[in-house]
Amino acid sequence: MQSIKTLAIILAAGSGSRMQMEVPKQYLHLNGIPMMVYSLKTFEESCVDDIAVAVPEDDIEYVDKNIIKKYGISKVLYISKGGKSRYESVYNALLHPAVLKKKYDLVLIHDAARPAVSKNIIENSIKGGLKFKAYVPAVLSKDTVKIADENGFSRLTPDRKDIYCIQTPQAFSYELCKNAYRKLFEAGDFRGVTDDAAVIEKMTDIKVKLGYGEYTNIKVTTSEDVEIIEMFLKKYII
Repeated sequence: MQSIKTLAIILAAGSGSRMQMEVPKQYLHLNGIPMMVYSLKTFEESCVDDIAVAVPEDDIEYVDKNIIKKYGISKVLYISKGGKSRYESVYNALLHPAVLKKKYDLVLIHDAARPAVSKNIIENSIKGGLKFKAYVPAVLSKDTVKIADENGFSRLTPDRKDIYCIQTPQAFSYELCKNAYRKLFEAGDFRGVTDDAAVIEKMTDIKVKLGYGEYTNIKVTTSEDVEIIEMFLKKYII
C-alpha cells in the first residue's frame, strides 16, 4: 500500500441509553474485556498510523489509565472530549491540536460499539477511501424493508437489492471530511445527519461509495445484542 498517513477516530462518548444499563456500553465487559478494547486492539494491529479516542470529558483519565495503558494501545495519539452528539464528537476530534499538527491523508471514523470489526474491513476502507475519497462498508439488507406513511401504514416496499445496512469504519479524505464538518457547523443545520457519510452527502458534491462490510460487524445497541456479539468475539485473544 502506498505511503499515506491515516488517522482512526474511535467514538466512545455515547451514554448507551438504549441498553438500559448503568454502565455506558463502551465499558461493558464482553467475555471479560471492556467493549471498546476490541476495536482499539484491531486498529492497533492494522496499518493505520494513529488512533484518536473520543470519550465523555469526565472519563478521559479513566480511559487513559484503565483502557489505553492497561491494554497496551500504543497508537493512541490523544483522547478527545466527546460531544452531546456524534457529529460534535467527530468535529472535536478532527480539530484537536494534536491532529492539526500532523497532515493526514485519510481519516477513518469507527463506532466503539462495533467491537467485532476486522482488519479486512479496515484495510478495504483505507483502499476505498483513497480511491473514492468517501467510502463506507455496507452489507445488503437481509430483511424486506417497508416505508411507512404518516399513519403507520406501508406505502412502499423498496427492492431489497437496493437496500444496504451501513457500517463503520467510514473512510474519507481528511481534508474533505474536516471541511464538510466545518461547513455543517457553520450552517447549523444537522437534520438528517445520522452518520459521517451523511455529512459528506449534505455538505459536498462527493458521492459516497458503498463497499466491503461483514455481517458480524454489528453495532451493539440493545441488551439483546450482547449475547450475539460475545459469540462473535470468542475468536479474539486479548
